[in-house]
Amino acid sequence: MAQLLAYDAAVPNRDRLLDIDEVRRHLPAISGGRGEAIEALRIKYRPFESLRVVYRIDGRAILTARTFAPFELAAAARRGQADFTVPELGAAFWTFPRDRRLRDLEQFVDPDPALRAHVPGWVASRLAGYAPEKCAVIACLNADGLPIAFAKVFADQVTSDRVRGLYTLLASGVGRRDDLDVPGVIAALPERRTLWFAPASGNRVADLTSDCLPDALRRVGRAIAHVHAALPGVEAVAVRRHAPDALYESAQLVGYAQPRVKHAVLGLAAALGSRRTHEDAVFLHGDLHLKNAFVDGERVSLIDFDQAAAGPAASDLGSLLAALHGEGARLESALLAGYAEIRRLPPAESLAWHTAASLLTERAVRAITRVRVPTLRTLDRLINDARALAQKAGRAR
Repeated sequence: MAQLLAYDAAVPNRDRLLDIDEVRRHLPAISGGRGEAIEALRIKYRPFESLRVVYRIDGRAILTARTFAPFELAAAARRGQADFTVPELGAAFWTFPRDRRLRDLEQFVDPDPALRAHVPGWVASRLAGYAPEKCAVIACLNADGLPIAFAKVFADQVTSDRVRGLYTLLASGVGRRDDLDVPGVIAALPERRTLWFAPASGNRVADLTSDCLPDALRRVGRAIAHVHAALPGVEAVAVRRHAPDALYESAQLVGYAQPRVKHAVLGLAAALGSRRTHEDAVFLHGDLHLKNAFVDGERVSLIDFDQAAAGPAASDLGSLLAALHGEGARLESALLAGYAEIRRLPPAESLAWHTAASLLTERAVRAITRVRVPTLRTLDRLINDARALAQKAGRAR
């Protein structure tokens, strides 16, 4: 890992916590488990600040590690009610459902009758998603073990209220169509910062075989266009990830973590800043990728609008085109063709610009913050491709 990410004096044990053999060596003292099978489920690395890693141990236990500066470790672990610390690794550990900021998760893992009453038929629970200190998603299962709702538990009330407001806005504008469904909020418990969502139907697009992807992406393109067309000019928080300062901050982060691309990535940010496009704002999904779309016959379900915002339509499309980067022009064409069936496509220069910006602020940055090794190994190629797209946007104007 040291060859892929520059040394970080603020997180000196980063590579040791990402080394499964190193973690296994400490496991008997940590959890009492055998540690025969350990995998890192989620990584969140903040250069100059901290590292959080979620491990699954022996196929069952979920363990979260978070780093702290040596002089902060004991006090921070005590305030966050950690299960234990390992000073040698500079980390505190929490065993799920314990969490540094998310409280009372155990009540959703093993719900009492009063809590289950919010979702009739809820008899058991399964962890479906977990971002430590931020959010946990609990699948509410019926007697047959099938999910009938998903409880989303947030760390703070402000986020819970904001997300609930976004879904209220979506329900008023999008509704239910023959080819689009946005599973909405079916129950809420504000005092526990919890929203329950209806389940999406069908198969997740990220899990489809390659021969099914073109048609699925055409349908996803139609679904995105419906969202954009239903709420034009909506008043929502403006999307910020492609603002000039955000582009520069992203470039700085990437250049620090991988010095060999520093000059290239700073040049990319400068090129994007000099070629910025401007279009009318629509309601954006804000976090489009293939895990947030489900296909069931003719219908597409879109989920996780937590980062929805107002901005140019090309921002959503560019984000998904960046996610499809390297997968072939056929898939990109299918997505855009589906969108064009419902709504006029943004200008070519805008699509190129926002795809390049997303390659920087999403693909490149997440390669660092999520420690995605395959992308880290080819980061120079990704930056060069983004630079070519930025130049294409400039020529098309």
